[in-house]
Amino acid sequence: MPDDDTVTLPKSILKTKVDKIEIELSEVAEPQASNLAPQETYDNLQRIEYMEKTKFQTSITCSTCGATADFQSTELFEKVQCPTCKVKFRIPIETNLFIYDKQVFESLFIHIFRAYDKENDFYGDVAVYEKLQSDASLTDLQGMADEFQKFTVANYLAPLHVALDDATYYFSRANAPYRMNFYLDAFGSLAKGRTSHTLSHICKLAENMAEHGLFGSFQPADIMLSKDGEVYVCDYALREKLHALNPRYNYIPICYLAPEVIFNKTHNEASAVYSLGILAATFLLGENPFSEKDPHQINFERNKFIANFDSYKLPAFLKSLLAYKAEDRPTFSKCAELFMRMQLRS
Repeated sequence: MPDDDTVTLPKSILKTKVDKIEIELSEVAEPQASNLAPQETYDNLQRIEYMEKTKFQTSITCSTCGATADFQSTELFEKVQCPTCKVKFRIPIETNLFIYDKQVFESLFIHIFRAYDKENDFYGDVAVYEKLQSDASLTDLQGMADEFQKFTVANYLAPLHVALDDATYYFSRANAPYRMNFYLDAFGSLAKGRTSHTLSHICKLAENMAEHGLFGSFQPADIMLSKDGEVYVCDYALREKLHALNPRYNYIPICYLAPEVIFNKTHNEASAVYSLGILAATFLLGENPFSEKDPHQINFERNKFIANFDSYKLPAFLKSLLAYKAEDRPTFSKCAELFMRMQLRS
């Protein structure tokens, strides 16, 4: 989960009363732990005061048996059971544009939901970005989305649809069954062989994107796996392009950023490699080794981590990815080679 322990969803994206919603959104069966089962994460949403005082009454048609039943809830996305066929699913929240049925990720100005895009008849994920002081047009957003389509052959989940309102940008895209942020919450560290396989693919994709001038910072929620272990990447670099539209605000938690971009929004290969090092350490340790929220103090935490690096029993080459000086870090190509060697030794 993100480091912030509160969530501030703009009221414009939630509807405080849902009368009649007839949808076909059933919950996917929960996989076993050995199959990278995700952890359900929506507890922070209970902290929204105005939602805690509201009772929802919703009529939902079960997609499995076709029976319609009424449900009452005081929690967002509460899991309920069809009284007829006993299939479990989540109570959705409807807005003018979407029907949200699960929160996937939250940070200060970004929220990702699993949702149904009503206008485009599409069910997947929607990344919701608060506009803050930016003012991109729908044409601008579509241009950004189109720029990432060329990477779909390398398993990048590019935006398929875009939308906006007075306060928010929306990017709808596909997803994959197993999300790495949920996996880490549920099971802790990722096996070394799986880590090396996953990061090798990420390096190759990032190297391809770098040739087109696209860089960013990696976060666990950007990484998903299919049921057969295929690696998918989403939001990387697109998030940073949107981030650059806001001259004053920082979309991205600093625990994922290279030192030189904490106060500077210009990402490049070296800063992305540093972020990749954080992602690798997070996979292997089960949590981000950096939790400091004060940008003026985080370097002390990182220096301490490097000083005690051997105690974490991480691959020695990760120190080079986390080098303080950008010129001392390897390229994506070299990182891919290092992670492949790690896979052979695991």
